[in-house]
Amino acid sequence: MVNKSVFGFTAVTLTALMISACGGGGGGGSDSSKNQTSLQVYNVSPNSTALKIEVGEDITFSNLVYADATSTSTVDHGDYEIVVSGIDASNEYEEVLSTSGSVAKDDRNLFIVSGDYNDIQFNSINFDLDDLEDDHLRLYVGDYSTGSTGYDMYLVSSGEGFSNAEKVTTTQYGQVGLVGDFSTETYDVYITDTGTSDIVFTAERVSMTSGTSYFLMLRDTFGPGQAKFALDRVTSSTLVVSYEDNYGDAQFRMLNAYPETISTEIKNSETNIKHSNIAAGDFTSYETVPYSDYGVTVDDSNGDQLLNNVLLSLPQNSTKAVAIYRDSDGNAKGIAFNESVRELTYQSDINFINLAEDLETVDVYFVADGGTIDTTPYHFKNSDFEQVKNSMLPTNDYQITIIENRDDNTQIMVYQSPIFELDDDKNYTYALYKDASATYGYSLVVAAE
Repeated sequence: MVNKSVFGFTAVTLTALMISACGGGGGGGSDSSKNQTSLQVYNVSPNSTALKIEVGEDITFSNLVYADATSTSTVDHGDYEIVVSGIDASNEYEEVLSTSGSVAKDDRNLFIVSGDYNDIQFNSINFDLDDLEDDHLRLYVGDYSTGSTGYDMYLVSSGEGFSNAEKVTTTQYGQVGLVGDFSTETYDVYITDTGTSDIVFTAERVSMTSGTSYFLMLRDTFGPGQAKFALDRVTSSTLVVSYEDNYGDAQFRMLNAYPETISTEIKNSETNIKHSNIAAGDFTSYETVPYSDYGVTVDDSNGDQLLNNVLLSLPQNSTKAVAIYRDSDGNAKGIAFNESVRELTYQSDINFINLAEDLETVDVYFVADGGTIDTTPYHFKNSDFEQVKNSMLPTNDYQITIIENRDDNTQIMVYQSPIFELDDDKNYTYALYKDASATYGYSLVVAAE
């Protein structure tokens, strides 16, 4: 059972701050603590770059990435000009929204950035913990999942099952509602289509054990799971805890950084996926499979086994690449790592992994037209063997140059690509491997999606 206080669904103060040509004034004019209140910002704009939010002249929240929140700051209550900026294709901040809004006195304040990056929406919520009883939490629920027509949310003490769950609210897209006060404990959360018991999403063991406010937010997710949203637990902490559907599918693809053609098999007791004749430097399309643990078997072109049942763990809604390569002893080996399939505006998500068995570490440079490795700001320094590096890169034309720095301070070029264009509708994984037939003795697997 869910131990819930008497009051039910209540609308909190939720104001859509409209775009304006000129902003409001500054904050409250006194430094006295009686004029101060708390403010936090949460980003659920699904294709946004890292955002900067300026509240008046003196308050700036920087590098706010998707599905994350800032720490809670103490500010003066009052009216503010608010400017939201994101990273453009030149890696500079561009203003995407200018508005005015208020920070309420004696309340806590949460700003939410939502919607498509090219049509950013900015909402202000103020709330309090007045009269919250001991061993209770105050629950708010919001729905920012694109295309949502609303869902029913059920809560139950963890492990007690859906049959014992209580419907606590029906969501509405773009709105946050105060649901009520509940006993502090760990819950299972079930989401169904409205008016039905058809479960479309399950989050188990959602910890809400402190006597404070909790916001459970539905927002877009980008893996292969049938539910196209995840659940974020937002508190006054900067740590946002995200829950994917407990029963969502996973996906993977194979990358061949081994210097020969290979065939692979991914299997467990219920699933078997085979890929034949993957050439060196090539990769497969994504395969969707039930979340589970799998064994990976790899054969060479003669049918001789290189790897047998190497573990591959695919959690709910995960997207992974599995790269096959040679280790420093010349033996076949596999490594799995996460990939992003979230489309970004003006940027691509980049993975780089050094799988050249005779290169202990390399420096990787993405050089735009007119630049050199000495002038480009886009690089992965000290990329050790088997280490995955990740970053966001502005969409542009680039040439990749990879350098080995030797102990005698000699720099050796081991790879240089033709000039190519990044597409912000795609993300990329680059895997360096030894290739005796290549100009500099090494090649790249270039896997775009």
